[in-house]
Amino acid sequence: MLPDPPVVTSGTSSGNPEGQWFSYQIVANGSPTSYGANNLPPGLSCDPVTGIISGTPIASGSSVVSITASNAGGTGTATLTISVFSSAPAITGGTSAAGVLNLPFSDQISATNFPANYTVSSLPAGLVLNHATGLISGTATVTGTFASTVSAGNLTGSGSAALSIVIAASPVPVTAFNFYSSPEAAIGGASGFYSSSGGNEFDVYQESVGGETTERAIVPDGNVWDASFVQPAGKLP
Repeated sequence: MLPDPPVVTSGTSSGNPEGQWFSYQIVANGSPTSYGANNLPPGLSCDPVTGIISGTPIASGSSVVSITASNAGGTGTATLTISVFSSAPAITGGTSAAGVLNLPFSDQISATNFPANYTVSSLPAGLVLNHATGLISGTATVTGTFASTVSAGNLTGSGSAALSIVIAASPVPVTAFNFYSSPEAAIGGASGFYSSSGGNEFDVYQESVGGETTERAIVPDGNVWDASFVQPAGKLP
């Protein structure tokens, strides 16, 4: 009776600096008798007896490698991503972001040269950094402008950049409102409008732009908010 084919259990990703020795062991159950790897980066090879992929990569880039382990019962296959980088990461995006108090926040930090980890010196309360992916997320519980430093690293070093996050105050929910034909009419309204949820005054008017009618709300600080009452649409002159 033939045994079951091997099942590859080793890690699915690995990284290494260009020009430095690389070694990766294919691991599988089922007592493999031979191993293989296809689409290896230049400079690497696989020992069919031991299952060790090794060598000195000579070009940077990311390669999706098919690794195999075989016995008399068949072959097991898995995918391995090998990232070869030439220098330390450089931050390329996500260094300036804005959010609203008590609403979901998301900001993706991006960097070159296959970062293996991310760090940040500080974040507004309620936000966290995924150190593996560089995603900052959460729900901010404080308002203000927050300055910090974000870094991305790999085996050759790390790169840093300034990070700025602005968290604005949450608008008061509005469940009903009065319409005016223009900002001027709203400002000149006899009594304005008081929201049913917080006692805050909201003057609301309709504005036609390109044939589309948009609702605007003027709040006490002079900001003009769109109909969702989440994002400022401008400020009165």
